[in-house]
Amino acid sequence: NAAFVRIVPWGSVAFRANLLSAVFAILACLVAVSILVELGVRPVIAAGGATALGLIPQLWHFALIAEVYTLSILFLALVLACLLAYDRTGQPAWLRAALLIFAVSFAHATSQALLIPGLLVYLAVRRPAWLFRPRELARLLPLGAALALLPYAYLVWRTAAGAPLLDTRVTGLTSFWEVISGARYSGQMFGVPLHQIISERLPQLCSDGIRQLGVALVLCAIGLLVLIMRRPLVAAVTGLWLMCTAVFALGYAIGDWETLLLPLWFLLGLWGVVG
Repeated sequence: NAAFVRIVPWGSVAFRANLLSAVFAILACLVAVSILVELGVRPVIAAGGATALGLIPQLWHFALIAEVYTLSILFLALVLACLLAYDRTGQPAWLRAALLIFAVSFAHATSQALLIPGLLVYLAVRRPAWLFRPRELARLLPLGAALALLPYAYLVWRTAAGAPLLDTRVTGLTSFWEVISGARYSGQMFGVPLHQIISERLPQLCSDGIRQLGVALVLCAIGLLVLIMRRPLVAAVTGLWLMCTAVFALGYAIGDWETLLLPLWFLLGLWGVVG
């Protein structure tokens, strides 16, 4: 954002910061075209479907304000696109790219950890033995750790500089770990009682689904069936990502928990275009 508001030559700083969210949303939709083509959708339908994804109300909303959510969606789309490219080509570079993009996405938002179950299932099924060779691990692990951790150096730098408006300050290893692990929010994670999830949040989730996708939810179900028959591993990975997002959001004891559901609507939208 700091770079973007300096490079773009027009509009106020606020306009440029908001514009960056729109750029991330557009890039996510462009990556979605590649994803849909890899899933067997004709290019013209993939382009129209990706445009429709951009019109999902919540994605449109977050594309208009300076927030983190459209970048999270871009990371998710990039990871999925890389996995599909690896499926098609068998080129190790694509799987490396998927894992490294995931690493840097974790630095952006720790909720990206919800992608881990799907990635583990993918690796278990594809069994890329080369990935676990000592030489490969010696390259991937340090680079992945650097991509995941180095962006947090911003907090160390701004704390040392005495920045007055810094939300989180890092003064040592303990506070650094608290930031990475989301310790300040640990009491809210899975803090919603089961009866409240069933009586309040699940109906709200269904209502929100209708508001976001409407009758296209029928196409989402058809698309999932198509993927189960034709690309079962893709159905399993995206289904796990979707379920993990839903479970985490439903149990997160915050008032605006619906803001965490954008990955769910994006993945359902991909299924809908396939359908």
